[in-house]
Amino acid sequence: MKNIMELKEIASSYSLLYVEDDKELAQTFITYLSKIFNEIIYAQNGSEGLNLYKDNNFELVITDIRMPEMDGIEMSKKIKEINPEQNIIITSGYSDTEYFTESIKLGIDAYIVKPVSYADLNNVLFKI
Repeated sequence: MKNIMELKEIASSYSLLYVEDDKELAQTFITYLSKIFNEIIYAQNGSEGLNLYKDNNFELVITDIRMPEMDGIEMSKKIKEINPEQNIIITSGYSDTEYFTESIKLGIDAYIVKPVSYADLNNVLFKI
């Protein structure tokens, strides 16, 4: 497995949009992600995430699925309409086949079930 220092070297100049409605989980995840990315923009739901996306350029979007106002799948659809090449990782506390299938149709880069293993996340980030 490649280490976090290698990952930081690759991704430090990337900007990341992170969308998660669970504030406690988000803070923990952002603390970890800040070891890799220098710029992390946080949104609490899909509507806020989409608005931030429209105003910024991101190399990567990481989003939860189930959120108020707009879920991660709907936000990802709208982002892919703007930029079909956008890299998106979905995290979910659910291993629902319908969500997984929908994310494949959208061209999502990875689907990670919560609780997120940082080793799994690192491996996914290396592939993107």
